[in-house]
Amino acid sequence: MPHIWGADHDAFRPDQWLTGAGCSFIPKSLYWYPVFHVGLGVCLGKNLAVNEIMVVAVAVVRALDVQVVGDSGSAACAPKFVRVGADLVHQRQAPSED
Repeated sequence: MPHIWGADHDAFRPDQWLTGAGCSFIPKSLYWYPVFHVGLGVCLGKNLAVNEIMVVAVAVVRALDVQVVGDSGSAACAPKFVRVGADLVHQRQAPSED
């Protein structure tokens, strides 16, 4: 998907996020997640919610045995959307019942 993500879309370059002085990470605007607000009205559960999202994502990936399906090994999907059906991922093993 170079037409969406750029010519080096499949390269592992963690330094692309280090844009500050001395190659430090500078987060995007505080308004990036407007649902949490900023300033005096900031959501008290923001950090809990963000951490919970990460915990659930890791739990799902660890519980399922998934693989990319297709000859090309690439997914054809629209930006900002993830297809969970069709030919993007295939569940080879059902999660355990314990």
